[in-house]
Amino acid sequence: MLTPAKITKIFLLIIFDWISEAMHLNVSKDKKTEASSKKP
Repeated sequence: MLTPAKITKIFLLIIFDWISEAMHLNVSKDKKTEASSKKP
């Protein structure tokens, strides 16, 4: 049976995973724009 604490832990893990994925996507976007701006 899921307790409120377990639900909260799962919820936080999902949020953390989503944030880290979003951050990773933003970083790769920044690298792509940097590479394209360096081209003459």
